[in-house]
Amino acid sequence: MSFYRVARVIARPFCKGLFRYSAVGKENIPDRPFIIVSNHVAYRDAVCIALCVKDEISFLAKAELFEKKILGLFLKAFKMIPIKRAQADLSAIRESMKVLKSGGIVGVFPQGTRVKDRLPAAEQALGGSALIASMSKAVVLPVALVYKNNRPKLFSKMKVVFGEPVSYEEYSKIEDRDEIGRFLFGHVCRLVEEHTF
Repeated sequence: MSFYRVARVIARPFCKGLFRYSAVGKENIPDRPFIIVSNHVAYRDAVCIALCVKDEISFLAKAELFEKKILGLFLKAFKMIPIKRAQADLSAIRESMKVLKSGGIVGVFPQGTRVKDRLPAAEQALGGSALIASMSKAVVLPVALVYKNNRPKLFSKMKVVFGEPVSYEEYSKIEDRDEIGRFLFGHVCRLVEEHTF
């Protein structure tokens, strides 16, 4: 059993108690490979998604986190991919493509940073998720992280909502890459609104 899976087994009961997360729509999770596109509210977001999906997920995380030795090793053990947020990071895109070509799952937070206190909007999506999706032609799974008042608190309920997968055929009809990003993230935004506490 991999470090990722062992750590997930150990973390699950603690996270259940601290974050009180529940999964909605797990039947929508498609066969691999696929890309998870989600809103980003708190540091716990990737952990809570990972605890709801049986297979390993390689999330994109800001490169600065990997500069700290111990934390960097920890993140790599969890299959995370470093990305430089202020530029088109070809290395991160190549790593993402490798994961998808090997039948894995890539997790992306298109907003690029945590956004609290307000609902996500399609216009907040950066271009990275659209680029990876367009290059890989992979299915995209929208995932909404729903917090009361969009403010994460310990012991306060949250939902991890899995929407219906979006096929390449659906988003490939859009020519502009930025518009693809907004289209994909728009699915997430609607899920948040539909499942708000």
